Amino acid sequence: MVVRVAKAFRDYDDQTVGPGEILHVADVSFFPYDDGSTIRAEKTIRLSGNVDENARIIDNPANEYFEPLPEQSCILACIELVNSYWLLPAVANAPHAAEMCADLDCCLSWVSSQSGEFPPDCASATIRRRIFPDAAGTADLHSALFRTDTAFSRG
Repeated sequence: MVVRVAKAFRDYDDQTVGPGEILHVADVSFFPYDDGSTIRAEKTIRLSGNVDENARIIDNPANEYFEPLPEQSCILACIELVNSYWLLPAVANAPHAAEMCADLDCCLSWVSSQSGEFPPDCASATIRRRIFPDAAGTADLHSALFRTDTAFSRG
């Protein structure tokens, strides 16, 4: 898993973890005796759920501290899944199918380029919610991929 630090914090060992840091998480260990988690990435981050400030970081509400960054294979799999919906008549014949297709093409181009730039904005999010009712709580593909709650949950 790859995460971007969204908000600066100090861990249990008083180590500063700064916003914008990219962490390639290799392992997360849970220690029940101190309600703690150790995150091993480019640095080792120790957090204790028994410390109020650390508990909020572990829970990571609304990705306040850690934002997941999906890897290319994850995004490509998601694009494949969305593209499979184009075979459904309700989608293929939707009034704004061209706008949605353009967003998908833009996203696929971005993923394929591996440019390191931030993902493109999605112009057709409100349209997709009407056509894909199961995604009603998801603002757009970007939100589905980049704003999924990532908590280093206890247990």
